Amino acid sequence: MEDFKNRIINRILKENLDYKESNEISDIMGEPIYSYGWALEYDSNKNYIGGRYVCGPICSNESDLVKAYKLSHELGHHLINNKMNPLILLAYYEGNKFLEFFIEILAWRKAKSICLEENIDTKTLSFFRVMTLGVLSYLIGLTRYILNIVLNILKIFSLIFFIVSIISYKESLKISFTDIFEISFICFCGYLLINSFRKLISKS
Repeated sequence: MEDFKNRIINRILKENLDYKESNEISDIMGEPIYSYGWALEYDSNKNYIGGRYVCGPICSNESDLVKAYKLSHELGHHLINNKMNPLILLAYYEGNKFLEFFIEILAWRKAKSICLEENIDTKTLSFFRVMTLGVLSYLIGLTRYILNIVLNILKIFSLIFFIVSIISYKESLKISFTDIFEISFICFCGYLLINSFRKLISKS
């Protein structure tokens, strides 16, 4: 039986990363956790040097082939970070959900390339399954994130619209529904600008 897992571990070590193992289990999927440990760090020539380790499970009922797929995916994240623009990597590091989803897809594409370079077949149902589950978990997170944004926007805009309507009524202002909507929209845009400016100041 071919040792697919060790092929990827050797590849990880060649990339100057440590390989670790743990008993950590995912709270969401209930499966052993595979992870890539990294930091936002560059050398004097602005080359990414933040890669630390790839971690796999100590004990797992998964096949050797599946372990190889998942480890190659984590290594894929490292190879992507190596070539990523520092500003994009910063946004990713800070948890941008859109970037997380996009990079997850790229990491699986990179995993496929790594496996092919190590003579590991990716035209299998196992690869399709682990890739789909991995991407799906990030898609669910992205969907929730978008829904929360939409709901918060609706809540804030509705509150502003209500306040403007009350003020116009109490002051007996002859303002049409369209005017109230436009005023509310302008106030809402102002709120977004102030909030964005506040976040920029807090990061600086």
